[in-house]
Amino acid sequence: MKKLIWCTIPFILLAWFFAYQQMSDVSMESDVGGDHFVYVPVASNTLRKIKLTPFASGFNEPRGLVAHPTNGRFYVIERYGTVRIVEPDGTVLPTPLIDVSDQIVTDHIEQGLLGLAFHPNFEQNGYIYLSYIIHEDDSTRIARFVADSEGTTANRDTEYNIFQLPQPDGNHNGGDIHFGPDGYLYIGLGDGGGANDRNNYASNPAVLYGKMVRIDVDMNGDNPVDCGLGNYTIPADNPYAYDDYSCREIWMIGLRNPWRFTFDAENGDMYIADVGQNGWEEINFFPGNTIAGNNYGWNCLEGYEIFNEESCGDLSGYTYPIYAYSQAETSGCAVIGGHVYRGRRYPAMNGHYFFSDFCTGEILTLHKQDGGWFTQSVLGPGTLNPTAMGIGVDGELYLVDFVGTIYHIEPDLQ
Repeated sequence: MKKLIWCTIPFILLAWFFAYQQMSDVSMESDVGGDHFVYVPVASNTLRKIKLTPFASGFNEPRGLVAHPTNGRFYVIERYGTVRIVEPDGTVLPTPLIDVSDQIVTDHIEQGLLGLAFHPNFEQNGYIYLSYIIHEDDSTRIARFVADSEGTTANRDTEYNIFQLPQPDGNHNGGDIHFGPDGYLYIGLGDGGGANDRNNYASNPAVLYGKMVRIDVDMNGDNPVDCGLGNYTIPADNPYAYDDYSCREIWMIGLRNPWRFTFDAENGDMYIADVGQNGWEEINFFPGNTIAGNNYGWNCLEGYEIFNEESCGDLSGYTYPIYAYSQAETSGCAVIGGHVYRGRRYPAMNGHYFFSDFCTGEILTLHKQDGGWFTQSVLGPGTLNPTAMGIGVDGELYLVDFVGTIYHIEPDLQ
């Protein structure tokens, strides 16, 4: 999500839509930094095409979909500060879970309400966490609220500030939040905004911009807040946990604007969709049950290519994307991260990581097979503007369209 694309130039987007053509399976290779990446068409026995079935509609600039931990409900994150409730049958309730519209800044398309997460022990404590941009220094804030166990109402008076970080510019806020398999809260943060990472923040471990942050909201340890503001502690196994010259909250560095990340429910693998500048959109990968510290390369690298040579260190020290696509070759503009399918209804989709692009609406998958990464276009470019994907408590996948409709993702068996 970047550069006011869907807000300021809708007529250009409309023209693009009529020009899109079906994209074939990708075959790509690169030797940046001495490594050799090869992407070939998927094997013949895997998923081929999908279809989108309308599930719920009537939302105002939705940008996220989160499932209740147990009862099958969904929660739609609307940019202007409301969290709408959707029943398992697609019925939209008239009263939102919570409305924080009076607290947030929405002057820039990348501001507003950005994320929602349920505490791993939600059934016992009722804690939900919201990520949004507030008026004070246009800061990113992660706040905790208390909701009833059914997830029908969250009490505004229970707001408790967990994490806060002033933002230099209105864009590149990131803002997605998830609890990992380890019970810690992960926060995706952009590089501080503007363009080109002009302050060289992303690969600088002394600041939190352009990072994946990992914190303990239950405050079980004694390692205190470092570079952020709020109420949390720092896990002892964070890569910079005892580094006096780096931000101890950091889990990974070198990100530009991570717009949606996810953990594979089966193995804890992490997928990060990182929006590019003007050249490449990329998907980054981090295997579960390992210690991080990875540098994903921005702003030395964009995709597999050198972006700013003056910012580069040893190229062998960067972690390269598992997949990247060219904006020029695809008419894409902002990668939209999704989830790995682990539902039971559609075995052909199992293990596939789904993602999309805001400008093309194309849906692609990545999956590992025979030691390599395979990618495929499973729904060609169209008229949708995806902003996120969601995953139900049953593992089923959904697509969030900017115009206001949620779609169920299913195989096209015809």
